[in-house]
Amino acid sequence: QDRQQRMERGTNMDEKIEVSIIVPLYNLEDKIGRCLDSLVRQTLSAIEILVVDDGSKDHGADVVREYQKKDKRIRLVSQENRGLGGARNTGIRESKGEYLGFVDSDDVVEQDMYEIMLNAVRKTGSDVAVCQEKNVCYEKDGTMRVLSETRFPCEKVTTYSGEQVLGWFLNYRYLSLNSACFKLVKKTVFTEHKIAFPEQHRYAEDLPTSGGIYSVVNSIAVVPKSLYFYIHETGTLSTSYTE
Repeated sequence: QDRQQRMERGTNMDEKIEVSIIVPLYNLEDKIGRCLDSLVRQTLSAIEILVVDDGSKDHGADVVREYQKKDKRIRLVSQENRGLGGARNTGIRESKGEYLGFVDSDDVVEQDMYEIMLNAVRKTGSDVAVCQEKNVCYEKDGTMRVLSETRFPCEKVTTYSGEQVLGWFLNYRYLSLNSACFKLVKKTVFTEHKIAFPEQHRYAEDLPTSGGIYSVVNSIAVVPKSLYFYIHETGTLSTSYTE
């Protein structure tokens, strides 16, 4: 019932969009539904879920269209393949929210992630919030195994200077600082400082973008909660390492 009420609130086109959640999609029709399930259940209702189909060759876009019939907050934008960076840049350009979040189409998030993150930036007056993440994989029996988890050096939402966080980032202190997915960023950080995701790189393209963000903001709200689940496929190199 709560989920239905949130979805019905999402159909109110007069409601201000506070957060745009940008979801690049490329050939993941078997995973996108799981991702969207975690997004439509967000406790923050004033969101748009902006899926950017980056030239997929499967039926992932059709899965998104089925979800659109149930939740009007979902938008679908299609383009020729430009890579993950290009899809995220399109999402930034097309977004209507005051703040931007990024979720990969094969991952999931806690249902209160964006409510917590939005409260963090507003209470601290920061333009950016960053949370912890859990690296997980699903076993064959459907259970989730935690591979590793970042731990920030605080017990409650804490404000740190951009300079200090940039130092952590450049020294690989906390892996959660690397990815765009664990952040909530005010859209003007991208637009006013001309920050974008590089499109010539197919891997780790959010590293220079994260560095750019930390370089221009005065403060960052660090949220010591693991709100994002970065899913690794069982049996791959990324699931067999030790912390």
